[in-house]
Amino acid sequence: MVINIMKKYLFLLCLLVIYLILMLTPKTTDVISYQDIKKEGVVTVMIYYENGINSKDLKTLFDDYEGEYYVLKLQVNKEDIMVSCSDFKNCIDEVYSFNNNEFETNYITTGFKINRVYFISYRDEIEKYLNSNQIVYKIL
Repeated sequence: MVINIMKKYLFLLCLLVIYLILMLTPKTTDVISYQDIKKEGVVTVMIYYENGINSKDLKTLFDDYEGEYYVLKLQVNKEDIMVSCSDFKNCIDEVYSFNNNEFETNYITTGFKINRVYFISYRDEIEKYLNSNQIVYKIL
């Protein structure tokens, strides 16, 4: 019986030593990142059209893009409309639902003008696509 009690205390002493060793060792280590954040990763992009672009033309532009994107905000008639979509058709539907029925009646067939588009995408993919289509953009 005394041996069993001594085994328990010896086990507890061993746990205490392990605990002290873990407490004394450093908790952080330096990590080297080889990823260049300025060249890679997800960025917020703003496309600006001074005279506006038709929503149907912009939908075609985004439909032709093979990469992933997520639209955050559209500026329609100098008014910012917050949207949340990864398919541009859904963004257009959100603009129609945000505005009144008269807006939808006036622009359902011809589309409406969009001055700015804010979205997030992978930097290397979107820059290649926008440059190849000669679109002026700004990385925010």
